[in-house]
Amino acid sequence: MKTTATILLVMAAALIAACSGSDPVSPDTQTASVRFYNGNLSAAGVRIGETKIIDAMAAANVSARVTIPTTTDSAEFRAIDVATNAILARRRAIVKPTPYSFVLFPATSVFGCVRLPEMCVVHEDAAAPTAGRARIRVINATTDGTEFSLNIDGMELLGNDKLRVRSISNTVDIEAGAHDITLIRTTNEAYSAAYREVTLQAGTTYTLFLTGTMSFEDKYPFRAGLFAEDNTTPPTDLYIPPDVGKYQVVNAVAGLKAFEVKIDGVARPETNNIPFASTSGYVDLEIGTHTTGVFANGTPLIQETRTTATLRSRKTLFVTGSMVPPNIAGLEVADIAKPLSQSSASVRIINLSPDAPALDFYRVVNGVEAIIDGSAMLAFRQMTSAANGNLQFTELPAGRITILAKKANTQTVVLPPTQITLVPGEVSTLWLGGLIAAPKLYLVKHN
Repeated sequence: MKTTATILLVMAAALIAACSGSDPVSPDTQTASVRFYNGNLSAAGVRIGETKIIDAMAAANVSARVTIPTTTDSAEFRAIDVATNAILARRRAIVKPTPYSFVLFPATSVFGCVRLPEMCVVHEDAAAPTAGRARIRVINATTDGTEFSLNIDGMELLGNDKLRVRSISNTVDIEAGAHDITLIRTTNEAYSAAYREVTLQAGTTYTLFLTGTMSFEDKYPFRAGLFAEDNTTPPTDLYIPPDVGKYQVVNAVAGLKAFEVKIDGVARPETNNIPFASTSGYVDLEIGTHTTGVFANGTPLIQETRTTATLRSRKTLFVTGSMVPPNIAGLEVADIAKPLSQSSASVRIINLSPDAPALDFYRVVNGVEAIIDGSAMLAFRQMTSAANGNLQFTELPAGRITILAKKANTQTVVLPPTQITLVPGEVSTLWLGGLIAAPKLYLVKHN
């Protein structure tokens, strides 16, 4: 990993909603200039009054910097639809001898019910960074209200409160050099929406320009383009992960040493030999319906079970039961990747002991037993039923804790006190496996 960036938040800039904003500046020259960020869904150009300043610029692209005359009165900046010559949006500003960004935001749907028209912003830019440093900001010109946070080298640089839709973030300074840049989508389930290792040059300001949509059904693709202010460095597109779902298989069959899994009839290296109480780990599945077959020494245990992968879905298939008597079936559950809390562990509990009675699961603290939320009366293949609506997950304190299980509504101990270590911010399933004569507690991670 590269040297940890020393990040200095500098020059607060107002988030843009319906009016232009500015960064405090110390102009490098006594001339005015403008650079056009076309967040529209089609080609557009720029005029000041009736004077053409920037010719047609393709959607999701950024122009070179162009010198413009200063004014003593407000001038009208216009974004022009190249195809129709119509004015898409306009903004008035007094042109001072300083650099500007002219940003065209697209028509945007917010929460699926409010439709905002195109709008533009004249933004007064910050001066160049200090020696030995680079400078970066983010313009969120996406169309669907998605919120992001920006991480560099694993550290959050800009939170989602700074990167709302139709906004220009404040600029931040960072040491020049190679860095891992990751854009985290924070709407609903958090995941990496774009990422790449890039080398930031000293003395250069960069803009991460976000355009298009995260909606899978929309025809306008999402783009995260990194544009340098020096006008000579070519833009760099961050990598966009493929639209896939994640899927893992767990061997919870009592007495079965290992099995093989074929997905859509094909064995994968991760699934060719899964020992008891082990998992394949998550594999990527393209969006759509898939079949899963489970085999032991070539003999089918589950001939075919179906799963549907949706955009960013995360699922686990527990293969459960016993060989004698034959009682094998798959139990598919939906997982969460984002914990309920970063300070506690997010846990789901499942009873997968095939000959166990219905169980109550307890946490023991200083000799005092308390039933874990949602984990009473769990019969075979039943799981916690959390009242918080978070897909059967409940919060448990991080660290070394003690869990036991009793036959439901009795004092008969089925699982003796068992210590397990839980990690803060980790999402996992605790499952009781094996036969009732010697059951054990196992853990599967989900993030």
